[in-house]
Amino acid sequence: MESLNQSAIRKAVKQDSSPIPDWVQVGQYVFSTEHQKNVKVLGFLGNLVSCLLSGETLQIEINKLSPSTIEVNEINLDKISHLTYVSLASQWQDEINDIQIFPGVSADCLPLPENIHPSLKEALLNTGIKQFYSHQIKAWHELNQGHSICITTPTASGKSNAFIPFAFHQALTKRRTSIFIYPLKALASDQYSKLINLNEALPSHQQLFIGKCTGDVPLETRKSYFKGGQCPDILVLSPDVLHHLLYHTNKSQLTLLKEFLSRLNLVVCDESHTYISSFGIHFANLLRRLRLAAQNSGNLREEINWVISTATISNPLELASQLTGLSSQEITLINESGAKSYEKTLLVFNPQNAPNFACTNLISSLLNFDLKGLVFVNARHTSKHIFSLLSYHHGGYISSVDLFYGSLKSEQRKEQLEKLSRGETKILITTNCLEAGIDLPEARFCGFKRLF
Repeated sequence: MESLNQSAIRKAVKQDSSPIPDWVQVGQYVFSTEHQKNVKVLGFLGNLVSCLLSGETLQIEINKLSPSTIEVNEINLDKISHLTYVSLASQWQDEINDIQIFPGVSADCLPLPENIHPSLKEALLNTGIKQFYSHQIKAWHELNQGHSICITTPTASGKSNAFIPFAFHQALTKRRTSIFIYPLKALASDQYSKLINLNEALPSHQQLFIGKCTGDVPLETRKSYFKGGQCPDILVLSPDVLHHLLYHTNKSQLTLLKEFLSRLNLVVCDESHTYISSFGIHFANLLRRLRLAAQNSGNLREEINWVISTATISNPLELASQLTGLSSQEITLINESGAKSYEKTLLVFNPQNAPNFACTNLISSLLNFDLKGLVFVNARHTSKHIFSLLSYHHGGYISSVDLFYGSLKSEQRKEQLEKLSRGETKILITTNCLEAGIDLPEARFCGFKRLF
């Protein structure tokens, strides 16, 4: 807190006191024309008003104040338990409109299934997975009984481990194949890395053949998966590449594609809530073609298990039914998570100046507290504007903040994500092209900025 300006106080006392306007009340907010912000009135003496601004006490002449331009709600910071966020919120208390706390939940864990393949069980233990959450165990039992599932547990609840171990188990015990379909290349690449890590934990003679077919993979590499002596056990795909691949089911060059489809046992559609509007219609038709291609390759409809993984939506079974061609009664809904959930603090800001400038200052505050995370904006030009303001604010260059948007080249996107995963980039300003894609265990915040 700044020391009181004694000379200003003596000068204010000697001056003839003007009537104090009704809108100047202790504990209320007024607008400072000098600072161009709302300030909280702490008291007044003569023509001098003591005000609180961003945690600092200032003395402002009464003729430089006017009624508050917006309604400012008093925010109770005591509900925030994390000291770092208390300090952050106190700096921005004048511009915080609301605070909400979402309490954490303890984990509900169960032992790994007894009927899991021994080598797979050992691989899971070696990669740090010693137990399954209750929803993962439920998914395992349903899939093992030949049922299709729709899983809608929250983000970061371990939905991937509800189906990845089962795909490995089927390949190791029954030589059955699996398809994982992801709507974004970033997400496909991230999940492919998880599959490879688990695969490398298996004994070398039992390791699976896992292929990735996205637009970033050269065409000749994708074709090579279905030539030679062995087809993939698990295939990670994007919808557009699956669309292209299904055109070649009868091509003699891809001799193993029919074998792959004839042994197909598991189809995973992750982030299924993104398949809406015309994109959703085309994707539903694509899955019909996939079912027909598998049938023409000698696979029975009843032999394919479906996993529809989605965010929390109002009609998950209806969506799953439309995508799989199964009735809602044939799909098991798994919507109760057994994963541990940490307490979350939601700060709602109502900036008093231009949103881009406010966002720039807030990112600087987050950097000062050494917090890592993502800032989502609604357009590429907005991300570039905020980044340029940050660079100017930090002397023309800032290495700990970077940009991510859809029109970046593949090599640039890959480099940006690797820097973020390694911790070289602390804050990534991104559009919704990164709305689903990668796991960031070190992330401590996620910000959303909209244009007013």
